[in-house]
Amino acid sequence: ILERYFGLLDIHIASIRARPGRTEADEKLIEVFERMYAYPRHLITTAWDCYKGMQQRDRYFDPKQYTHMDRVLRTTHAFLHALTPNLDPRHKDWADDLFKYLTSDAIDPYWEFYEAGLIPRLKLAKPDLIALTCPFGPQIATGMYFAKIVKRHFPDMKFVMGGTGPTDAEDVALKDPRFYTFIDYAITQDGEESLPDLVAALEGKKSFDEVSGLWRRDGGVVIPPKQHKLVDMETVRRRNLAEFCDA
Repeated sequence: ILERYFGLLDIHIASIRARPGRTEADEKLIEVFERMYAYPRHLITTAWDCYKGMQQRDRYFDPKQYTHMDRVLRTTHAFLHALTPNLDPRHKDWADDLFKYLTSDAIDPYWEFYEAGLIPRLKLAKPDLIALTCPFGPQIATGMYFAKIVKRHFPDMKFVMGGTGPTDAEDVALKDPRFYTFIDYAITQDGEESLPDLVAALEGKKSFDEVSGLWRRDGGVVIPPKQHKLVDMETVRRRNLAEFCDA
């Protein structure tokens, strides 16, 4: 898989270099890619072994091995991240760029992991609801792409997205009806109590209007939260997530 991504990288960097009148951003991107070229590719292909090594006590606590594994994993992550579109909600054209990307045939670098690693596990688990946490704005696009892949296999599976990413970007993301083509619900601000309330609403035990910070779409109409409740993080009960799963 990584060898194919190396090929994509070669094509991408060649296209940037061939652009007439390259911008400052183009030059910075070329600089990033050139640094990645300086890193031996054969080491990046050992990322899986390093990932497993991080879980082995003897390798993890060996300073020399840890330094090597950490370097390989960080570089591999940077490599994959460089191939992922940087769709930041702070950009004025973010919404149009995002939905153009999501409705295209573009392949996310993590696509094969989703298909080969996560989809088989979801087929076994058969969850009714998948909750995504996006601490940062650019992760919204990644989460939505993941939901797009999953819904190809499980059209009725529901998604809820939360975290500071969608909370900070609610004006540009959650008010857009297109968002709900991929994500069914979004929870802004604290979700420790809202997520269990959403589960109760899906089970018919509560009204959706009772779920604090809940964004959703009914038909083509976006319905914003009816209420926002502050969660006392010092006293909120620690929930056992197993209570929301079938035995």
